Amino acid sequence: MLRRAIWPVLLPVLAYLGGLGGMLTVALTDVPAGPVVTGAFLGMQTLGIVLAAWAALDRHLDRARRRPWLLILLSWLLWLSAGAGVAAAATGGSRADGVLWWATVIGTLVQGPALFAAVLLFPMRPMTGRERLKFALDMATVAGGGFMLTWYFIIGPALSRPVRLDAWTSTTLIFPLEDLLVVFGVCAVLLRGAVQSLRHPLATLLGGLAVYLACDVYMSYLTVRTGVHPYQNEHQQLGLGAWMLTGMFLMALAAGQQIRAGLLGRVTGPARWPRGVPGTAHLPFLALGMGYGLLVAALRHGDLFPWAGLVLGVIVMTGAVALRQWSSLRENQRLATTDSLTGLANRIRLRDALDEAVDSGDAAVLLVDLDGFKQINDGYGHETGDQVLVELADVLRRSLRKADLAARLGGDEFAVVLAGITAPDQAVMVAERILAGARDVRIGDAVQGIRMSVGIALTEPGLVPTEVLAHADAAMYAAKRRHSHGWELYAQTAEDLAEGLLADELTNAVRGGRMAVVYQPIVNLADGRMIGAEALVRWPGRDVFPDVFVPLAEKTGLIGELGMFVLREALTHAAAWRAAMPEFYVTVNLSAHQLREPELAARVVAELDRAGLPARHLVLELTESALVTDRTDISVLELLRAHGIRIAIDDFGTGYSSLRYLTRLPVDVLKLDRSFVGELNGEPEGSAVTEAVIRLSQILRLSLVAEGVETEAQVRELLLLGCVTGQGYYFSRPLDAPGMDRLIGEVSGQPVHT
Repeated sequence: MLRRAIWPVLLPVLAYLGGLGGMLTVALTDVPAGPVVTGAFLGMQTLGIVLAAWAALDRHLDRARRRPWLLILLSWLLWLSAGAGVAAAATGGSRADGVLWWATVIGTLVQGPALFAAVLLFPMRPMTGRERLKFALDMATVAGGGFMLTWYFIIGPALSRPVRLDAWTSTTLIFPLEDLLVVFGVCAVLLRGAVQSLRHPLATLLGGLAVYLACDVYMSYLTVRTGVHPYQNEHQQLGLGAWMLTGMFLMALAAGQQIRAGLLGRVTGPARWPRGVPGTAHLPFLALGMGYGLLVAALRHGDLFPWAGLVLGVIVMTGAVALRQWSSLRENQRLATTDSLTGLANRIRLRDALDEAVDSGDAAVLLVDLDGFKQINDGYGHETGDQVLVELADVLRRSLRKADLAARLGGDEFAVVLAGITAPDQAVMVAERILAGARDVRIGDAVQGIRMSVGIALTEPGLVPTEVLAHADAAMYAAKRRHSHGWELYAQTAEDLAEGLLADELTNAVRGGRMAVVYQPIVNLADGRMIGAEALVRWPGRDVFPDVFVPLAEKTGLIGELGMFVLREALTHAAAWRAAMPEFYVTVNLSAHQLREPELAARVVAELDRAGLPARHLVLELTESALVTDRTDISVLELLRAHGIRIAIDDFGTGYSSLRYLTRLPVDVLKLDRSFVGELNGEPEGSAVTEAVIRLSQILRLSLVAEGVETEAQVRELLLLGCVTGQGYYFSRPLDAPGMDRLIGEVSGQPVHT
């Protein structure tokens, strides 16, 4: 098969070399040029007919790739007949017998459209509606420039002379118009990105057309300027013949390449461009510059007559370019306010819509967040996840009116602005339509539906856009807490007002330095020796527990300040305690919200340097559920570990992660939740989970700390199961800094003051 596939490419090469050899012989001897050039042309045209017919009928190619070669076959046949007419006319035959003349004219009239249609039948990049408009305007610019070029050099000068209905005048006017049509097709193919590789047969075909068309235009130009056809001059006939033979060779070679690709089971070469050959997008600007250059040249040399063609070309090009720029400007404005993945509005456009909604007073905002989107990405891949987001965007479009706006905030969060909402029920109906439409979303290869939470907030007098969006966000999180795949309507109750007052107090306490840090010792269970302590935040003077004010700090965005306060206090004290106990380390709780801060690692390292505490003496704790949320930035944890800081999972066993997450997360320590330690009663049933976690930590080579140790029996059972580190009331309640000073002083025998 490989040997057979060589011949379709080798035959055009041999014919081309033979033709050039014959022309070289003419140049070096007294052999007449006419018969040799004509013979070379007839041989290459015959071979082109054979190869084009082969490509058009080749069963190795699919139907779409065979169709263009049928029209190219027709072009070769017409080309052969037209060539005979031109040769006869060149020798005076057409003046004696008009049959060949008219055969030439008719063949030329049909050949151009056939080639034009052939190149357009090659597979091309599909276009959107906006791309089709840009393409049409670009082609109008190219057509205007090509027409001006043809008019300036050929048609205009030909029309400025007395018109004679003979072979030369007719073909002089017809050939350029036919060539212009083919050039138009070539530019269309290039702008549409059909040529994806220089090895593609279409690339070779277009190269051959370009060479042949250049020769054809130059021949018409010489005929108009001198009144003598180049074939009647032996030197011109020989030079043009060599170039025209080159164009024919490339076109025949293109058919050979297509046949060879079919025989070898290949269609194109490996080199590809996503939008076609680089530089083709500049064709309209090249045509525009050329057109204006011709107009300037005509004005300078007084060759404007007849001027109508140049002016018409300038008008067409200028109008097309102006419309193209206007379309591009609108497209740029659209892209600046549109999400690239879903085609919905982005934050910029949403902000404008929110401003209008708040000004109108009768509007509602829906905040939509997917439930379990991370599991979709992990289970099916990010491409499927992106497709889910695109399909959800379609659900939103179908569920809204034209006056409404849907936007993507980022990730799996969407916002909807509903106009003309006078009652909450109207917004609820839209939310229910969205939830119902989400059940038909395809995930992977099946329609499984997606689950989401929707928060609804109505605009009210006195509210600014950010407040309305914050209300919708609060309602959305309430929907997540209460149920999955549902909606919640924001309503500010007395409880909400009380929470707002508490948030203000908390802000003042944090920024006024009125928070405190206490420490619970971490001990070696075997001998009771203290090896570290966990830093815990307290609010002195207020009977508010951390499980209340810490989530409030997260909700209000205060958690960053509170977390850094605890870290700074803990590191300062730990550095002093380490002087008495060299192996002492401190653990500090870290909120998942803090992980979203890109500068977190740098700030922690800076605090370590300030306190003079080595990084290995700091452990940062996150809850298990916080570690596996969609928004967790694992790269921040990896950066912290790279500095030597250890990472612990707090309350392990109570979250919803899988072992697959645990093996991927940058974790050093597991902290066994107190609920499992409390079940230890000496019976196998009570120790099952604890034993499993201990074995898991051993297999993964992770340290394990048992929380909530309250009895000696629990200590003995933990040691029996293999856990050697723990903390709890059995050893000590949380102590303030002076209390820790006294305890460490007693243990180490050295006075400690922090």
